[in-house]
Amino acid sequence: MTERRKHKRYQISYPVECRNGTGYHTLTLVDVSNGGVALTGPEKVRENQRMNLRIFLKNRMYSMRAVVVHVRHMGENLYNIGAKFFKTPEGFHRTLEEEVEEITQFHRECNLYHHKDLTFKNASKEYLKGTPPTETGKSGKQ
Repeated sequence: MTERRKHKRYQISYPVECRNGTGYHTLTLVDVSNGGVALTGPEKVRENQRMNLRIFLKNRMYSMRAVVVHVRHMGENLYNIGAKFFKTPEGFHRTLEEEVEEITQFHRECNLYHHKDLTFKNASKEYLKGTPPTETGKSGKQ
């Protein structure tokens, strides 16, 4: 099967603020690329529905508009949502790549030097907390 995506996707687990026809909701970012996002959340949306998203990278909020391209029911009150960006703000691509590189370094450090067995997705959660890894395999202060 041939990959149809134009942009590389990064598996980052961050909260995202979403505003659609029913108000503001917090969804979880599953992956992100320069062209769109995959999100999960309890709110069902429709294909072709427009959304306003707020994604926080490197202590900066990026607001962008997107359109839902697919919705998949994952179980009780959980949906996987794929959305394509209309246009990304200035600096978003560069900041995304920088943040992914920092998470990659953090992920390697956790796994190699602190004997953690983290997936990249879980490393992104730990990175987002802003707490350094510890020898015990837990984040935070000892």
